[in-house]
Amino acid sequence: MKEKKILLLGDSITASFDTRKLLPEFNITNKAISGNYCAHLLKRLKRDLLASNPDIIFILIGTNDIARGDKDTEISLNIRKILAISSQSVQAKNIFITSILPTRENELRPNERIRELNLKLKYIADEMKVIFLNLHRLFLDEKGQLKMDLTDDGLHLNEKAYLKWADFLKKFLGEKLAD
Repeated sequence: MKEKKILLLGDSITASFDTRKLLPEFNITNKAISGNYCAHLLKRLKRDLLASNPDIIFILIGTNDIARGDKDTEISLNIRKILAISSQSVQAKNIFITSILPTRENELRPNERIRELNLKLKYIADEMKVIFLNLHRLFLDEKGQLKMDLTDDGLHLNEKAYLKWADFLKKFLGEKLAD
């Protein structure tokens, strides 16, 4: 499974994902940067793609855009740009736009808005023929928030959450790379 180069892009949620420890069987480069929002990613995207030369890309971005007060239309437009640039380097079927994850009692990132934006991301993914990867539901409790036992601050994931994400990706990539 090491033959396929996988690139992770995003903000602190992805940056804290220790893929070397949790997914050593895969060739993953994690270029996520804490504090990033869509415009940051756009500025460095071509450089990251060139440096990594990936076969598969996972993108998880948007929660900081919400907290900054960016409108959904602006976030959606930037996501489209990110996907368009990514598709110049990687086949659309190997580009995964990941849902924005739920939060827990985080005023700057309300879950209702995250759910609405995820619907828009799914629509954009379908339209651009990339894959929408719904991780949101993996981390959700019965009240529509980030599960209490998966976070320490209501936004960032803890070790238990990263293990859950890693298990999901092992199964997902195992199936994907078997094709």
